[in-house]
Amino acid sequence: MFAPWCPTCRSRMLLGPRRVVSIERGPAGLRAVLRCHCDTLVVWSPEGEAAPEAAAGQEPMGITRSEPSGATTVMAGAVKLDT
Repeated sequence: MFAPWCPTCRSRMLLGPRRVVSIERGPAGLRAVLRCHCDTLVVWSPEGEAAPEAAAGQEPMGITRSEPSGATTVMAGAVKLDT
């Protein structure tokens, strides 16, 4: 598991091995290029980096959840689930 800072999401994101795009040799050793859930490419290295400070007046990103208006169908692998 990796926890890089995503500038688009403005937070650390927990990303698994399926999100690895490439492994590269950087100036301080190996680093992983990962694709965040928002589709942004981010770089993670074992040294880690501090999360950047929020810009003055910048509000944290809010997350909202909407409820489906009717029956929905979800595909999970090869199994169809009706909710």
